Amino acid sequence: MDTVRKTLKQLQPTKSPGPDDISAKVLNELKDQLVSLLSKIFESLMEAGALTTEWVIANITPIYKGGERTSPISFRPVSLTSICCKMLEKISKTEMIRHLEENNLPSSYQHGFRSGQSCLTNLLSSMECWTKSLEMGLSVDAVYIDFSKALDKVPQRRLIFKLRQMGVTGNLLKWLADFLTGRRKRDAKSHWETVHTGVPPGSFLGPILFLIYVNDCLDCLTFEKVMFTYELMLWRKRLPGLSDMREGNVR
Repeated sequence: MDTVRKTLKQLQPTKSPGPDDISAKVLNELKDQLVSLLSKIFESLMEAGALTTEWVIANITPIYKGGERTSPISFRPVSLTSICCKMLEKISKTEMIRHLEENNLPSSYQHGFRSGQSCLTNLLSSMECWTKSLEMGLSVDAVYIDFSKALDKVPQRRLIFKLRQMGVTGNLLKWLADFLTGRRKRDAKSHWETVHTGVPPGSFLGPILFLIYVNDCLDCLTFEKVMFTYELMLWRKRLPGLSDMREGNVR
């Protein structure tokens, strides 16, 4: 109950509601009256490993991110889901991160979505390696990769398989599977349609689920590398005049 109360207090009153039209402002103002009821609802859903259908639907709204305002690629789609579901997501995310960190499961190359890691540690790690290489008289070839629409392209069944591999089992795995599958979305001018792939953009769980999905891929890459959220840097040291970053290797 204390966790739910804390989550209610942290709600931003200006947060847009989902299709159920229950606003964060109402939940925050009535937190003392709702904390017991919401705690029971959350506990029941986690024990059942399920979600109510009203919590797996989303209104999609475009958020301007820069560039030409007349171009669709200048906007980032965000899923407006139930605020109550976002609360449960946030609580579940905390438990998942604790499980991953306590068991040392995240790849050491990933600096995003992790406690004690940041964009700064990502840059310092790569700069340290590059500086040492230059001091040794070596050159460095680097490739920067940005995963475009990363959350939209995560295969749901494969993600569930990887969750199981990382020790996420039981009711939590069932709940996450229910969270991922059978989702529906719409925008202001369209009808409801089922989402067959990806994780909800703008959700609390989306980033950590993406981290889990790509986690084992980082260890398979033969290049030196670091990753921050959806951006990957690959590099290889070489003697001046030689090139190791051949097209075939990069692929």
